[in-house]
Amino acid sequence: RLLGASDPDRHYHLGLSALIARDGLLKRLPQADDLGWGRYFPDKEFLFHALTGSASALGGDNAVLWLVPLLGVLVALLLYAELSRRLPAWQAAAVVCVGMLGTVGFLFRLTLLRPHLLAIACFVLLLLALLRARPRLAGLAAALFALSYHAFYLPLIVAGAAFVLRRQPGMPP
Repeated sequence: RLLGASDPDRHYHLGLSALIARDGLLKRLPQADDLGWGRYFPDKEFLFHALTGSASALGGDNAVLWLVPLLGVLVALLLYAELSRRLPAWQAAAVVCVGMLGTVGFLFRLTLLRPHLLAIACFVLLLLALLRARPRLAGLAAALFALSYHAFYLPLIVAGAAFVLRRQPGMPP
């Protein structure tokens, strides 16, 4: 398998992706009827599974697994996009590389086929939008985050903090 990282949830996400590729978006999951999912499947990572289901339809498990490095590269590019506004390009690249490759926990998380990959990319996009005072992009990034990951409250907290901080004396509008 591509990037053979040890990932306990890999088969679950690959299986859901294959089912979505075959049957379309899932409303029920009879394979997990003990959880009640045979009657109703509350996909708390809807956007991630829509993406992986589309990838599975295009190229099976390998196409789904390619999303892992692609989303990791997207996170790196988004971080670089903001850092390069504040630092020379080579320093921004160095910070991103050292920050991502030098942080074992973060690097490990970027090798797993899990919904948090898409959520991290959406969250970094949200932060980038807030730093650039782009409210529509921030709203879109927050909505994408909420549709891709179950911790929907995180963008609300960040947006609330940004709103409060912008209202402080001496802070730019």
